[in-house]
Amino acid sequence: MSEERDVQDDPSNIDHLGLISIAEYPVIREWCIRLGCTEVELAEAIAVVGYSPDLVREFLAQKAARTGA
Repeated sequence: MSEERDVQDDPSNIDHLGLISIAEYPVIREWCIRLGCTEVELAEAIAVVGYSPDLVREFLAQKAARTGA
């Protein structure tokens, strides 16, 4: 594996202000923690609004408001 790939795949090198990455499980868990959602909820939000953290956060908030959670 190349050094460049190692750096790209290292979760500590992910720009959390950028798009949500679902390439590796530890990153998925981190986004779920940051957004306060489950993996299923994250996947649903991404399917509906895309990989933008702001749009995903808004989608999850709207969903929670609709369900009374």
